[in-house]
Amino acid sequence: MSNRLSKFKQPTNSALQNKSSSVTDTNFLKKSGDRSKPAPIKLVLDDIEAINKNNALVDVIGAPQTNFAPFGNQLANESSTTQNATPSATPPRSNPLHDFQPVNYIVSLSCMSRSAFNSGGNGQEILIARSGGKGAQGVGVLGNDYYIDNLVVRNTVSPTSEGKSGTVFQVMFDVTEPYGTSFVDALITSARQLGYDNHLKAVFKLKIEFKGVDDDGNPSGAPIDFSTRIIPIHIYAVEMRVEAGVTTYQIQAVPATQLGTTEVHGVTQENITVRGNTVGELCEDFFNKHSQTLEKLREDNRIMDPDVYTFSLEESDADIIEAKIPYTVSSSSTNVLNISNLKPNEDNKGRLREVVVPAGTSMQAFIEAVVRESEFYRNQFDQNGEPKGNKDFLKAMRTMTRLQIISETGGGGGNRPVYEFIWAVRGFQVVANYFKKEATDLASNAIPVRTYQYLYTGQNKDILDFNVTYKFAFYQAIPYFKQTGTNVADDAYSGEKPVDEETEENTTGQQGVGTTQVTTESVRTYKDGFIADLNTINGEVATIFEQLIQDPSADLLVTNMEIIGDPVWIEQKSVINESYADSFVEGSPSIDRFGAVTTD
Repeated sequence: MSNRLSKFKQPTNSALQNKSSSVTDTNFLKKSGDRSKPAPIKLVLDDIEAINKNNALVDVIGAPQTNFAPFGNQLANESSTTQNATPSATPPRSNPLHDFQPVNYIVSLSCMSRSAFNSGGNGQEILIARSGGKGAQGVGVLGNDYYIDNLVVRNTVSPTSEGKSGTVFQVMFDVTEPYGTSFVDALITSARQLGYDNHLKAVFKLKIEFKGVDDDGNPSGAPIDFSTRIIPIHIYAVEMRVEAGVTTYQIQAVPATQLGTTEVHGVTQENITVRGNTVGELCEDFFNKHSQTLEKLREDNRIMDPDVYTFSLEESDADIIEAKIPYTVSSSSTNVLNISNLKPNEDNKGRLREVVVPAGTSMQAFIEAVVRESEFYRNQFDQNGEPKGNKDFLKAMRTMTRLQIISETGGGGGNRPVYEFIWAVRGFQVVANYFKKEATDLASNAIPVRTYQYLYTGQNKDILDFNVTYKFAFYQAIPYFKQTGTNVADDAYSGEKPVDEETEENTTGQQGVGTTQVTTESVRTYKDGFIADLNTINGEVATIFEQLIQDPSADLLVTNMEIIGDPVWIEQKSVINESYADSFVEGSPSIDRFGAVTTD
């Protein structure tokens, strides 16, 4: 019997290693999701009491209070939730570059072998270019010096109107070659030496390191802790400009882990019928059926070796994948769907929900639609659209992708690698103030990712520009827009009108607007899946929730800040190609083990 967890083991994944080593038959874990939780971003009661006691002591005898400052560097280590944390093991809450002056960055570009990419760096690599030059390395075109300059990395850390629940990541940089035009030849040569037939489909590693001089005037031999960033990339555009004595290459790239979200790999090829009663069951069956479709295309000699698509239950948030899809015969008969049909299956396999997904459907959009129609969002709110339990934070969903290279050749028509695309859904925290009638204080006792001093300019080390926009006509969704009709909302399970609810008029298909710029009805602005939630009790809250968190520019307060020299905002988790299971760092809310901000 094979161990399904073995391929997800990582050096820091202690929980998965324990499971993998002790479990041979893991079928009973098949429906188990990731139940690890991120570190809390609020100080717990005993921390607050310790701070207050220490501050009272300061008033009496003037004792130092460095370690008790609510937003100090040692806050994560002082918290009672991280009693065993040490400064060396916990990423800092301040910019690690501040301990060095001056600071210089070193950017290098290497070609990664299949084993190096799949294992997170344990394999052969060939260095191609480096800022400042790489010295005498390699032979032929690989022995020439190519200089990297003007690096631009753009990434998001929360949902956006364009990227929806996914992440957006773009890389651009220039390469300068003195007295030659052989850089593209170096890309081709390095890729072929590592087994790739097509250098356009090879994986290259972009590495960013920071070095500097410490307070004693000693240069740092090794890169500064928690500042190095590694981005495996696919290069999709190289623009060459030849001038007298020098050639400049402008390069554009995307993370290799996000290849599964592209139009080439991230849409269905044919109609697929999938079944399941929960988010996890539907998504797992969806990707299994898509892999079977590609296998059939291989049997018909339309492609060579097919790619494999996997929905990783082990890496997905357990609360999301266990959420049920609340529809029955009666309720589904009144629902209008954009791209899918949802109905109970009446065969001998049991009463599973059945979804027909047409060809050309985005895989990310399918996942988002399934989660939207599930109980995951709506169970966090009461029937008045108010957050349950007076919580400060709610949980939303992120879609994540990883990539494994099965073979360097034979994929598609035979001119690219064969891939395994791994999809997962992760939870992340969103403030509940969007839905509360009375505003609450979010800053008190919170553990910030970073604290920047701006008003006291003598202490400003980071901020170049800071602007706050106050919008009178901000976005606010209203839950219902009535129309005349005979259908009523049902309770999704029985298909009957709830006895304790007033009759709700059918809102399906309505796209009315509010009465002013300040209020607007919750409507779908893109056709990505179901719109059946408009016919279920408390269903519209999922659409409202998504619209609010995916369009931050429509908030009442919008902040734009430009800073210098803080690597925490170069996100790592979605690009490093490591398992998401058990990936949170204890005592480090919102910052991962690399010292970078997290997306989940």
